[in-house]
Amino acid sequence: LLNYFSLQFLTSWTFHHTTVDVICDVVRVVAINIAAHRLGSSQDLLNGSREFSS
Repeated sequence: LLNYFSLQFLTSWTFHHTTVDVICDVVRVVAINIAAHRLGSSQDLLNGSREFSS
């Protein structure tokens, strides 16, 4: 009986842990894609910069 509950606990913990990992991976990929493809991305950093002489 104790062995059954231990196995059930480990299985549910493994499933929960894998689900959280997958969600984190998806959010991480989406965040990277958004940062790379937004209007003011790093590739356009010098495109809009101006120099002011004083």
